[in-house]
Amino acid sequence: MERIRRHFPDLDGEDPDARLTPEDWRYTSLVTDGLMERLAAVDSLIQSASKRWRIERMDVVSLSILRIGTFELAFVPDVPPAVILSEAVALSERYGDGRSVSFVNGLLEQVRRSLSEEPKGIGDD
Repeated sequence: MERIRRHFPDLDGEDPDARLTPEDWRYTSLVTDGLMERLAAVDSLIQSASKRWRIERMDVVSLSILRIGTFELAFVPDVPPAVILSEAVALSERYGDGRSVSFVNGLLEQVRRSLSEEPKGIGDD
């Protein structure tokens, strides 16, 4: 979290539109910590859903967005999948290249389909 704060100082700044709330920071911590703990499982889900691309060949921005979205789909059951996909597409539009949006959307949709109807919550194994 300290690295995020160093790279994005506006998140703690005076601008209320840029500043994260304590709830935002809690969710950011949940996702970053959980993703680091389950990175191998998340990457396995992404790789299984990807028919033509190995993870090693994916661009860093798309892979980062895919990892966050896949983690949320698999381990954060209280966030609706439609919201997760919508946020991933928005991140792809903002930070990815022209092909990133459809790639991320399609792959996350495949991950969503591959998961059971009862996704595990954090702490469930």
